[in-house]
Amino acid sequence: MEQDRTPPDLDDDEIDLIVLFTVLWRERRFIVAFSLGVAFVAAAFSFIPTPMFKAEVVTQIKGSHAGAGMSALAGLASAAGVLPAGAGGDETLVANTGTLQSKELMRDFVRSQKIEAALLNEDGFSLSKFLGLSDEAPDSAKRLELAREVFEKSVMSIEADKKSGLTTITIKWKDPKVAADWANGFIVMANNEVRGVSIDRARKNLESLHAELPKTAAVEVQQAIYNVIEDQVKTIMMATTQPEFAFQVIDPAAAPVRRYWPKRGLIVILATLVAGMISVGVVLVRARHFPTKPWPFKFLNSTPGA
Repeated sequence: MEQDRTPPDLDDDEIDLIVLFTVLWRERRFIVAFSLGVAFVAAAFSFIPTPMFKAEVVTQIKGSHAGAGMSALAGLASAAGVLPAGAGGDETLVANTGTLQSKELMRDFVRSQKIEAALLNEDGFSLSKFLGLSDEAPDSAKRLELAREVFEKSVMSIEADKKSGLTTITIKWKDPKVAADWANGFIVMANNEVRGVSIDRARKNLESLHAELPKTAAVEVQQAIYNVIEDQVKTIMMATTQPEFAFQVIDPAAAPVRRYWPKRGLIVILATLVAGMISVGVVLVRARHFPTKPWPFKFLNSTPGA
């Protein structure tokens, strides 16, 4: 028996909601089947990407270890020409922030951790070969720089909270333990880098101060120099004894338990919603332009009276 597929009139400019609901209800099998099919495909594809984990370490960047008085005395000594400008004050905070974001530090980290190959050959895909650089290329500097770029753009991110003054370093990687180790290790290397630079700078300042002290006759300047010498010695002592000399770890990174990507539930939900909207659009177009044409699959066609 031929099924009557003559739809309600959808040619009017103003579509009756009851008519619209009737059309959608009649074609509910297609809407449900299409939406579920897309959801199933989305769920299957969500298992294809390699799970990625995110480890975060929260740190506070320290400024100068000298107090306000010491900074003022350092400025006086600098003005007298016996101490380089920028030996104290806010310049230290800016310098430490720059060190944390420096390409050289990232390059040293990649080299020291020996993760160059892992960064360039993630999931069996050789990024170096894709860019025309052989894994056995003699120019190791190019490979190291390429690995550093991958690390900076795809693996690590740095976010500073101006309100709290805290900085969060995030590492994204397929192994949760490795991600946490890299995050904590990066802070350790940053502290070591600043520690070494600070000790070298303080020792050079001491040499300059001791050399200029006999040449200075002004008692006020001599007193300032003695105070700055004391401050430089204090800097060396603190740099030697404090592991977290420049970056104090507030919350160390721990191996994450849950992946942050792919978010399979969200993927399936979004795919289902999009599929539902597409199927409704298809149903309305068919009802307007092909009202009597049945679906190619019989189970999608509604039974008479349904």
